Amino acid sequence: MSDIGLIDRTIPSRDLELEMRVKNIKRASEVIAQSLIEMIYDGELRPGDQLKQENIADIFGVSRIPVRDAFMYLVSLGLAVNVPRKGIFVSPVSRKTLAELYETRRILEGGAIRLAVKRCDQNLLRALEAIVEKQERIRNMPEIDVKLARELDGEFHRTLFSKIDNSVLVELIFNNWMRIKQARSLSRIQPKALVDWVDKSIAGHRKVLNALAIKDEERAYRIVIENIVRSEEEVITHLEESGWLAVR
Repeated sequence: MSDIGLIDRTIPSRDLELEMRVKNIKRASEVIAQSLIEMIYDGELRPGDQLKQENIADIFGVSRIPVRDAFMYLVSLGLAVNVPRKGIFVSPVSRKTLAELYETRRILEGGAIRLAVKRCDQNLLRALEAIVEKQERIRNMPEIDVKLARELDGEFHRTLFSKIDNSVLVELIFNNWMRIKQARSLSRIQPKALVDWVDKSIAGHRKVLNALAIKDEERAYRIVIENIVRSEEEVITHLEESGWLAVR
């Protein structure tokens, strides 16, 4: 009887321990996956780079099990591809997906800028002007702060679209931006490409500001669409030259 009682008392303890181990593996897998996704979107991991289980496991101080699960998640998202007998590699950027994302961007931001013009006030103009002035200051520094340049570009658009008072539309816009982020980051790896991008970002923002100041909805719409089309063309050209663009 005492042996049976001992078994009955220890089984729940083992179940709990196993459950905790499974949860810890799942949690580690999610952290690793998110970290790798950010590295891919930021261009730190480039198309064709191999993802090696042992290297990633050493970096995060975990076993290979959560790393394997993280890799499978990246494959399910289309950010990585499993090549039989070779391993897991960061996927090329899909030309078709990129075209769809930019088409979506034109639709979303084209509508958003019309709303922003209608609801623009002096507070918004002053806030946007301050951001552009910061961009101009970092552009004139001996070495451009890449992270700050990206943050200011995003801040301009977040500030602009915060005025439209439509949280669903804003969420869709920035989710779409995240999907495009990998391609945009890859196109700015070369220093000259970064400088050109900062110059064009400032010039585009200045044009938008001028259109907002005179409440010219059609002009603001044309500027936004032209900027998006130009961005798509530049990104595609660079990815083609680098061999990072896949047909599908």
